[in-house]
Amino acid sequence: MNRRTLRLAGAALTVSTLAGLTFVQFPTVSAAVGQRTSSVRYVCEGITGDTAGTQGVFLQGYVPRSSAYLMSDLAQIIPNFSKTPEVFVDLTSQITPSNLNTTPTPTEVAPLGTITGNFGFNLALPPSIVSGGAVIGLTKVTVTKATFGISASNATPATIAGEFPPTEVLFTSPSVSKSVSGSVVANNSVGSLVNFTPSVAELSIQLNKTYGNWNIKTISLRCTPDMVILASTPIRSTVGPTTAAPTTAAPTTAAPTTAAPTTAAPTTAAPTTAAP
Repeated sequence: MNRRTLRLAGAALTVSTLAGLTFVQFPTVSAAVGQRTSSVRYVCEGITGDTAGTQGVFLQGYVPRSSAYLMSDLAQIIPNFSKTPEVFVDLTSQITPSNLNTTPTPTEVAPLGTITGNFGFNLALPPSIVSGGAVIGLTKVTVTKATFGISASNATPATIAGEFPPTEVLFTSPSVSKSVSGSVVANNSVGSLVNFTPSVAELSIQLNKTYGNWNIKTISLRCTPDMVILASTPIRSTVGPTTAAPTTAAPTTAAPTTAAPTTAAPTTAAPTTAAP
């Protein structure tokens, strides 16, 4: 694993790379710190099992194709079109722990305490779809479905999610915004962290365009985010200051002692002789 430390807005964060995946560790964030905005990258791929459009095939007519098939084929015939487009989301997060203790501390939560999260998503359409759409004569698309959410570890429910309403997006301003809010209950894992991270998103983009031998309808994407810890709250068994109960020492009585009798050794005076 390669690891390096950066500084962002005066705070240290660690960026690690393992097996091609990027992990970004932010410092612990709580309501006391306030709102934080992070730019999160999602890597998308077409799903299978849907019908994104139909493709004209010799002697077969127009054959239904999945989003995965369509994305792969369009990447070969449209310049700069990617079969795994990237979506960048400016994600604003703010969490507020509400404790069971009588002396709550904003940066911690008690077991079974509630944490309320508010998350704002400002989503930019994948650049390759905007540029590819322009190549085939589009100036706008409709985002018919956009489901984004936040995962919470060591808490129930495990996800706070919300869905964008259908939105027409112009290529001159290819972004949409949505706020998601909800509450989770911390579990009993004292000493653990309730970490909030972006979860896998779903995105459907309606093109309704004929190009070459394709009748393109709606592309459905599954988008996986980089592993970014947006906010974190420790679970503590006791939140706030604690006072130890007074203790009283038990009285003690010294055991009586008896001195052993002593006998003085007899003494003998030396004889004296008077002078004549």
